[in-house]
Amino acid sequence: MLANRVLCHTSFRTASTQEGGERQELLLRALRVAAPIGDTAGQLARAVVEDDVQRTQVPSLLVSANGLHTALVQALMRLSGSSFMEKETSMLVKEVEAMKPSPTSSGTSSSMHVAVESFLKSMIHSLRVGQALVHPSLASVCHLIYAAAEVKFGILAAQNAVGTLLVSRVITPSLLRVQRPDAGGASERVSELSRLLQRIAHFAHHDDEARGQTLPDLNQVLKHVASLREL
Repeated sequence: MLANRVLCHTSFRTASTQEGGERQELLLRALRVAAPIGDTAGQLARAVVEDDVQRTQVPSLLVSANGLHTALVQALMRLSGSSFMEKETSMLVKEVEAMKPSPTSSGTSSSMHVAVESFLKSMIHSLRVGQALVHPSLASVCHLIYAAAEVKFGILAAQNAVGTLLVSRVITPSLLRVQRPDAGGASERVSELSRLLQRIAHFAHHDDEARGQTLPDLNQVLKHVASLREL
């Protein structure tokens, strides 16, 4: 038990002093060492999340790219292997790339919104019932973030934090990772999908800005946000 606490405390404190890729590498190594030692990995995740939430003063910054928990999520995804969400995101990419161009240059096609809605519903269902779409370690981090954020900022902020985490730190990176190696970067369709996901993540925390927006697909974006909040 003492060894668990020492490993958890040392890993957390050291990672807090690192930046970018270095902290991700450190957390990845710590998770690999901690995995077979009781609940040490869980204690490390809890320490990271609770410290990030405690330091955050504004709800919209709960899942900041600079947060230590972001490096934790990236490390967990690497620990889970290159196949993390690969099947599901590959299907979404294929579906999106097969779509016809948007009828106008100002909006996202309705078929892309349908594809995203179906994907989100599948992911939300898997989180609720513990299926394989979302790795158990990631589900645990989502629970930790929700619990800590709810205490400090309230239910809505907690819902927004989890939704933004999944869209910005999990789905989008997984989506770009499964792009064909010979594609020379993201295709036009996938780039459009990525921009849609970015709008969903943005309005999850800033839906109050919607009153002054004239985006042609804003109602559909807010519908996706509402779906994420059902978690």
